[in-house]
Amino acid sequence: MTEVKRGRSAFLAANLILGSSTIVRFAMGIAKTKLSAAILGPAGVGVVGLGVQLETLGCGLATTIVGTGLSTQLSIFLKKKDEQAKYGLLSTAFTLLILTSLVLIGVGFVFERRLAAWAFGDASYSHCLVPIFIAIPLHTLVGSFFIRFFYCYGELKYYARASMIAGVVEAVSYIILVRYFGPAGAFWGIALGMSSWLAMCLFFSSRFERLKNIFKLRITKIYVKELVVSGFVMSAAGSLLYLMNALVRIHIIRVFGAASGGIYQVVLALSAYYLPYLTNGVWARLNPKVSAEGLGAEVMYEWTEALCLIAILAAAAQLGLMWVVRFFVSIVYTKAFLDAVPIVPIQLLGDFFYLIAQPALGVVLGLSRMRTYFVVWVIYIGTQYGLTLLLSQLIGLRGVAVAYLVSNLGLACYGIVLYAAAMRRQRRKRILMTLAVLGISGLAVSTGTVFFVSDTALFPKAALLASWGLCVAAVFYFPRVRAAVLT
Repeated sequence: MTEVKRGRSAFLAANLILGSSTIVRFAMGIAKTKLSAAILGPAGVGVVGLGVQLETLGCGLATTIVGTGLSTQLSIFLKKKDEQAKYGLLSTAFTLLILTSLVLIGVGFVFERRLAAWAFGDASYSHCLVPIFIAIPLHTLVGSFFIRFFYCYGELKYYARASMIAGVVEAVSYIILVRYFGPAGAFWGIALGMSSWLAMCLFFSSRFERLKNIFKLRITKIYVKELVVSGFVMSAAGSLLYLMNALVRIHIIRVFGAASGGIYQVVLALSAYYLPYLTNGVWARLNPKVSAEGLGAEVMYEWTEALCLIAILAAAAQLGLMWVVRFFVSIVYTKAFLDAVPIVPIQLLGDFFYLIAQPALGVVLGLSRMRTYFVVWVIYIGTQYGLTLLLSQLIGLRGVAVAYLVSNLGLACYGIVLYAAAMRRQRRKRILMTLAVLGISGLAVSTGTVFFVSDTALFPKAALLASWGLCVAAVFYFPRVRAAVLT
């Protein structure tokens, strides 16, 4: 491999910048969760979780004709400093997102009561769908347009600020409205939060771009094909995932009761709090760089760095969460949610393998290998849903987490094979060290999962956490250890 400059970690820097907003949203999320648990109880929390999943599904459908083609082409145009092409691409993407969002929410309002009856089992919940429909175009613009806009420009600090401000607005709105209007208030609070997020994205975008050249209702034909192809693949894959998650929640509520839906929401919420902190660097740094430069020596180094740092930091986060999960559930939720505690370690191990797969998925999308991405994602979703139906019948709610674990293990294996195949062309010896880092990290989390699920004595748990803490400290504070791991 050609020697590349190795100074400050760009991957880690991206994670740290965006991590500031993650921490704020984490704190606001805890406040929202505590109130929801106290006022709504497990059944109400399950309804809110399902509603949020429906909103996410709607966003996935709304992005049908705009996908990673936006970030791929924008990265190229920025590198070439082609202003005309850049503005044509951005205005086309903006227009397509607006049109698809309007069509989607129009259909939603027409079938509002039927959708409520299908999802919640009661058509009277149709009033809860109104704020969900309103939030869909707002969420779509933030999640499919602005996030790629800020990432490709490298203006991560502005996106982080917008996210932090919106997180506070959403939390305040959510807390007030849930108190007086129950689950419907939760959805209106989310819609208000999305409105503020979009407003902040517009405000901060004006710091470095001329908005009048971007937000035009104009379609340039030469950019439609790239956006539509990538958008269809991304939307189809994402929508299948969101649909699967919604179906899993519906299955849990119907088979095990509404309270179990709330228990499952606790398991998912804990993962949602910390996962973005570890994946920010993949989508804010690695993916745009692959789009602009391909798999050169510098990109391969950053892919290696992303894999190793994610594995090391994920293991630390997951072992720590296993220690505090009972305390966390008791404080943030209520004792009625403690049935989630034995399920969480299994979910966290599944999270580890999910995180290991993310760099490879970022590379696949950066290279515009849309067919490969779609096939992999369909196999992953089908495997997880099939195992969920089977294992939930055999071992109850814990089977849902086991299905998530097994399917993510397969996804991680695909990512590792893809990395090894790419690295062989440049530096085969590097593969062995990376595999060693991944293997040791995975072993640490697997051991922790066994300890906490089987309720092992305190000393082995403490020894494992302390040992891993020393490993993390060695990597970050001793240059020779860091060099051995990353170079």
